[in-house]
Amino acid sequence: MHTQTYPLIVSGALFFAALPASADTWTGTTSTAWNVDTNWQDGTQPASGEAIVFDSSSTANLATTLGAAFSVSGISVVSPTATVSIANGTGGSLTLGAGGIDLSAATQNLTFTSTPTPGADQTWNVATGRALTFTLPTNTTFNLGGKNILKSGTGTLASAGANLSNGTLEIAAGSFTLNGNSSVAAGIQATATLQLDTGATFATSRNSGNITVAGNVKFNGGTWTMDGGAVGSFSGPIDVSANGGTVRYLTTSTGGITQILSGAVTGSGIFHLQNHATSHANNRYDLTGNNTAFTGTFAIDGTSGNRSVRIAAANAGGAAATWTIGAANTLQVSNVATTLGNVNVTLGGKLEYLTGGTITVPSGKSVVVDAVAPSTATTTLNSAATVNHSGTFTAGRASVVNLNTGTAWTQSGAFSLVGNGGYGATVTLNTGATFSYTGASPILLNPGASSNATLTLAGGTFTTGAPFQTTTSSTTPGTNNGILILQGGGTLKLSADLADIIAAPTGTAVKNLVQLGTGGGIIDTNSHTAILGQAITGAGGLTKAGNGTLALTGTNTYTGDTTVTGGTLSLGTATLADASKVKITTGATLALDHGTTDTVDQLFIDGVQQLSGTWGAPGSGAAHTSAVFSGTGFLSVTTAPVPYEGWTITKGLTTGTNAAKSDNPDNDGFNNLGEFAFDGNPLSGATDGRIALRNTPDGPTITFPVRKNAGAFVGDSDGLLSPLVDGVRYRVQASTDLMNWNTLVFETAPDTTGLPALSDAAGWEYRTFQIAPGNPKAFLRVKITDTP
Repeated sequence: MHTQTYPLIVSGALFFAALPASADTWTGTTSTAWNVDTNWQDGTQPASGEAIVFDSSSTANLATTLGAAFSVSGISVVSPTATVSIANGTGGSLTLGAGGIDLSAATQNLTFTSTPTPGADQTWNVATGRALTFTLPTNTTFNLGGKNILKSGTGTLASAGANLSNGTLEIAAGSFTLNGNSSVAAGIQATATLQLDTGATFATSRNSGNITVAGNVKFNGGTWTMDGGAVGSFSGPIDVSANGGTVRYLTTSTGGITQILSGAVTGSGIFHLQNHATSHANNRYDLTGNNTAFTGTFAIDGTSGNRSVRIAAANAGGAAATWTIGAANTLQVSNVATTLGNVNVTLGGKLEYLTGGTITVPSGKSVVVDAVAPSTATTTLNSAATVNHSGTFTAGRASVVNLNTGTAWTQSGAFSLVGNGGYGATVTLNTGATFSYTGASPILLNPGASSNATLTLAGGTFTTGAPFQTTTSSTTPGTNNGILILQGGGTLKLSADLADIIAAPTGTAVKNLVQLGTGGGIIDTNSHTAILGQAITGAGGLTKAGNGTLALTGTNTYTGDTTVTGGTLSLGTATLADASKVKITTGATLALDHGTTDTVDQLFIDGVQQLSGTWGAPGSGAAHTSAVFSGTGFLSVTTAPVPYEGWTITKGLTTGTNAAKSDNPDNDGFNNLGEFAFDGNPLSGATDGRIALRNTPDGPTITFPVRKNAGAFVGDSDGLLSPLVDGVRYRVQASTDLMNWNTLVFETAPDTTGLPALSDAAGWEYRTFQIAPGNPKAFLRVKITDTP
């Protein structure tokens, strides 16, 4: 027994610390056993409380075994000739005192194949490049004895198969690696606490075995890395101090491995969640704990791999926390009802609200999708979930927000699109998605310099009781515009009266643009009254739906059709496209309040094309009037309907009741097609006398009305056949026996003697057909069809 002095390196500084006055140095002269006196430099095995030293004198039998119970003040490894290992052996055990384990000046590593028992709070100091390793049997419990263990030095502490329990292990520097494999499980039991200080790393790794962390993990600036090919269970509480912490997932497994962090996250620091996993899209980690007490920041900021993190439980959203989603990273909210705090999607990050979820953002919180300058990376939010958003929602620089089928978004906080620095903001409401804005402030569509802020209703429904407004938009289409686009049947639905749907800020005439894209859009006034003073542009059509009144007062240039299915659409200017159609449903009103004439191509009422000419309200003086119109203006219709359909309108037939070609409302033997072909009256069974059979010196003749411009009839084996004209084909046949209708017949000059005038000389003309003379008896008939 003697006193020696050894160098001790702590945090890069060189110190010299004397071990306790009594120390034993291993020589291993005789065997591997500690309980053999001749294996020790002083000739006696260690007494209780002595320190153990492995130095340059330690040259033999370094794979040691205890063979008895020892209680020592500490172990120091300095310069033995090889790695030192310590095993219990038969009847062996080891208790470590306050001296702990010192590898601060070691040139070799130290390995335990059995667990020592800490007898006091202590430090395990491992120098750079050195390793303190515990290689233990399957499911070994490493009882820390209720003590506090401080791992210092930048070297490695490694354990395979150990389950830490009953105490605290603080990693002040370097790394602590906890490994498992197909036959070895490892973990941190609920009675243990692991603290990771700044610069320290906790690494869990396994193949097909499990890592179970049920104890408390405290982040004080350190990092936890996960790797391996089996699902881990990380259920213990996680505390993140002001110094923050990092969790990093590294697997390259092709099996799709999900790490579950079900422990509650608390604290106020920045918690970095980094998914660097590769090879499979589902190599990620899910947060399933109750994180409501966490007031810090969840930073999703991996720099490689999948970079996706998923909130997969109701309380995992951290309502009091801030979420920051960095470049190429994705935060997913799975099929759960959860509450988020502030969310910042930046630098090309992505936020995904997955199908079936319900996401709540409380008042006072915000969701901002914004690639902070100078970044140009697109930032994205995809939603297919129910969202209850009481906080502010901002789509900023280079943002793309897609609200997809399944999205039911209620926004009571302020909503804005804000471009910046040449990079626009885009929000698209797709088919099957709804967005209800219940906030009091206007919806801001503010572009940046040389960029647009675009809200597109692409089949979805956007409900608002507030107007759209801009403070920066240009009035000239191109760039630097705030734009509202309705396309694919997208619907703007009102929940309040609006003095102007597109409002201008006080003291300026600058307004957002309104465009109709492919498939057109719908404005549903929903029993409210609103004005749309901004000119509507684009190639799509506009449908006015719902009760209430929409007044268009701008000089519109959209070229699509205009449809009114409910309420009143008031036109303050005569600017409907000349080549467009107007479609009105009975019960709805098109108010021609411009007082002039507006030209369109076609007019449909209840789906039936109407006659050409001027149309207006009853008493307006228009050629045609209908109760679907009001106001003093006229609608000039250029194109008449298909002749048969126009004829049914003129004759007072009703579509769906008695206007079909096969209908015979007067029961006179002629269906409507026959009445149309022969200029008859479908509502009167009286004979009109327009078909005449005569026996002339030159032979029998038949005279009847034929649609104008039918052209020449052509002879064939069945008589004479007309071309298809206005949907009708005429066939004239002759017979001498009423059986064979192939007697020669030819057309002659019209004989209109004694026949009544036709109802419309522009629509029909009389034509006469004759059988050649010399037949003792002859019969004539006309057949009509609507097929080619």
